[in-house]
Amino acid sequence: MKRPTCQLDIETLLAQFTSLCESIEKLDREIQRIGESDRYKKANDALCSFRGIDTLSAMSLICEIGDIRRFAHPRQLTSYAGLDVAEYSSGGKQRKGGITKTGNKRIRTIQTESCQTAGKPPILSKRIKRSRAGQPPEIIDISDRCMNRLHKKATRMLYAGKHKNKITTACAREMLGFVWEAMRIGA
Repeated sequence: MKRPTCQLDIETLLAQFTSLCESIEKLDREIQRIGESDRYKKANDALCSFRGIDTLSAMSLICEIGDIRRFAHPRQLTSYAGLDVAEYSSGGKQRKGGITKTGNKRIRTIQTESCQTAGKPPILSKRIKRSRAGQPPEIIDISDRCMNRLHKKATRMLYAGKHKNKITTACAREMLGFVWEAMRIGA
């Protein structure tokens, strides 16, 4: 038995879904266009050569970080993002905790999402090969070192029995240092 009210609800939901999909596609095209502008092109292309970072992630990182030259060392950027390790010390005792989470949540989220595949072998996909075409050798070297180091770190931590979320967070912290280096060259 068909219910006309339910049919109307489904049609309304489908229309909303279609409208939202079109809006997302329009925004993605606009972000792509902005990423190709002179102001962002170098840094965007440099970050897109990393595994796990596409134009949306790269543009989000560029906008959230701002001027990369204000961070003299990658540790400063890591601290700004809240990916540094919390330390509790009193007297001669020291105890390390999790990440501080006192920084920029968006950078943390982007980096964590980018490192979901950090444990996979360092093999270049078609997308990465396309995005690396025409890149300076320094950028390619940085992204290769990053991919190899993250794979090694993730594998070592996995065999040590660490939880997957801890591995991903540790890799995100490590990758942020490579992002700092690539953005300094791309700036």
